[in-house]
Parts: sequence; C-alpha cells; structure tokens
Amino acid sequence: MMVNVSGLRDFEFCPRAVYLKEFLKLTPELSPQQARGLVGHAIRKELSLRQSKLLKKIKHEDQLGLLLQSEFDCILDDLPYIYKEKLAGIELGKILGEIEEEINSEIGLISSKLAVLVKEQGLQQALKAVTPWKTEYPIRSEALNLTGIVDKIMQPLSPVEIKTGKVGESVWEGDRMQLCAYGMLLEEKFQQEILQGFVEYTRVQEQRQVLLTERLRRRVLDTRDKVTEILSGNLPEICPHGNGKKCDACSFKKECYTI
Repeated sequence: MMVNVSGLRDFEFCPRAVYLKEFLKLTPELSPQQARGLVGHAIRKELSLRQSKLLKKIKHEDQLGLLLQSEFDCILDDLPYIYKEKLAGIELGKILGEIEEEINSEIGLISSKLAVLVKEQGLQQALKAVTPWKTEYPIRSEALNLTGIVDKIMQPLSPVEIKTGKVGESVWEGDRMQLCAYGMLLEEKFQQEILQGFVEYTRVQEQRQVLLTERLRRRVLDTRDKVTEILSGNLPEICPHGNGKKCDACSFKKECYTI
C-alpha cells in the first residue's frame, strides 16, 4: 500500500486524523479560518513559484514592486482554475478582502529581498538562484513504498518544500520528515546522494536547511510503516499526542470523538 509523503507530516500532527482522513475518507466542513488558510496558501505558493518568471521580465530591480503587484492580480484570476478542487465552495471574494493586507505586506518583502539579491549578485546570478530545475514534480518508489509531489527541485539536486503558514523557531518535525522523504525518493530516482533540502517559509521569505541525517531517514521509514498500519484499518487511540492545542485546531475534532 503506497503511502503519500504528506501523510508522514499528518501523522506527526495526529495519527488518528490520518485514520479519519485516509482510511474513513471523511471530509469535514471547513471553518472560516481553514478556508482563509487554503486561499492564503494557494496565493503564497503561486508567488513563490513565479519569482523566476518575474526576474526574466526586469531590466532593473526597481521594477520588481510593480511587476509583483501585477502578477498578484494575475494570480487572483488564475486561482479558481489552478486550485479548482481545493478551493471548491469557498467564497474567494470575501476571503481575499480579509487577507489582502497581509499578502500585500509579504509582496513588499518579496520585492525587497529579490531587489537585494539582484543588486548583490547581478540579474543573471539572481535568476539562477531562484529558478527551480523542476516544480511540482511527481515521484514515487515501489521500493520505498512512498509517493508524493515535490514543490521545487533546485540544482545541485535538492528538494524544497514550500510552507505558507506561521513560522516556528525551527523546522517542524513533520516538515523535516516530509522533506527527507522527498530527498530519499529523488536519490533513488536519480541515483545521486542528497544530503540536504530546504523548507521555504513564504511569510518571511526565508529558507531553512534540513540535513538528511541517518536519524531522520530512519524516522521517515518508521513513520511510513505506522501510516501503512493505519491505512490497513488500525485505529489509533484518541489524542495519542497528548496536545490539547492540536485537538482544538483539528478539523476532525467532532468526528474523532464519535468513532
């Protein structure tokens, strides 16, 4: 039974939520906060993936702000078509009004950081630094029993996972496992050792390195096996993590306590 790499991160959040989502195929109603999160994620991901496209259009870094604002408008038009399934039933107009201020603030940060990069390294080197080799790259392995889609692959070969939520003091363990799993999949696919990957935090325009250590690789495989048991029907106990804040934030909270 193939395990999706995103399931490793979900398991780290709560094993029981994996059971409800993947085994029982439950789809809880989105809260207003979760709907805002989905729309914000889509916008921020598109802004990240389109940076190289924008740099190809400029002759001077002073043009970046206007180009980003223009691209933002294009993204708003494109969202219903790109994320048709994920955003189905969400009133985009209302949510965009609620998050527009924070997105505009982040666009200003993207513009300033790209401008510094261009000024320090020159346009061609800056373009090389932000241009992925592959984006949204699907990959699977029968040997590893894992499948997933890598947000970005940079050269030299390294996976990049885009995260659009709140930024912690360090990389969350679930994100570390997800990134490591992608690295392991890429290693097998291209027969090339990968020692690191990066988590990109769009809200602060920062990339954090994750070393693909033996401990982390072992954790990936151990978690994969536990997820496989859940997908076979093994029901985890209620609140196995002992973290009430996770329960409060979980979209499966109501269903979880009725099973």
